[in-house]
Amino acid sequence: MFAKSSYLRSASFAAISTLPVILGCALLGASATRAAPYVVTIDQEGPNVVATNNTDGEFNLSSGLTAVTGITVSPQIWPSMALLRLSSSGGQFSSGFEFTEPGAPTAVGVGSTTNANSSSGPPVAFQGFGFNTLAGGSFFLDLPAGYASGSPLGFSENTWNNMTFATLGITPGLYTWSSGPAADQSFTIDAVPVPAALPLFGTGL
Repeated sequence: MFAKSSYLRSASFAAISTLPVILGCALLGASATRAAPYVVTIDQEGPNVVATNNTDGEFNLSSGLTAVTGITVSPQIWPSMALLRLSSSGGQFSSGFEFTEPGAPTAVGVGSTTNANSSSGPPVAFQGFGFNTLAGGSFFLDLPAGYASGSPLGFSENTWNNMTFATLGITPGLYTWSSGPAADQSFTIDAVPVPAALPLFGTGL
């Protein structure tokens, strides 16, 4: 009897003592999943080129950024300037930020500016070439007016009708810019086309 009750007390104590560790790990895991980088995927969809972002993408504005005047633009891409603007047509970009990152990409191709034929979602703009108003050159990020740091931006999409990577002047690749070390202090353009599905011969499908 004594041995059994001692075992039960020890087991209960062990379970209680490990509970804070388990809860702490769960909270850390939940915190990590909330910090999502902003990634724009550019792909060939039939005859069109389409740019979309991950819906949970966000930006951490706590450090590394300098507030500047926002701009109003049409949704477009300018590969030789690493410029990409997602928005509804005529969207207002009102919260501007600049940051420096030595050695970061300054282009995603050789093409000039091309407006999208259609677009939707919150306005988000990035210019990788920068305006060089900060020491050593800079990169430019524009977000919707009143954007709250760390909140998901939701889904945005641009479509260029009857275009290809070649006609837009996009060089396939993965391009990332960062204003700080956190996951949600980065902007990524994933311009790696997904190969078209090959036909299945001799399978009867």
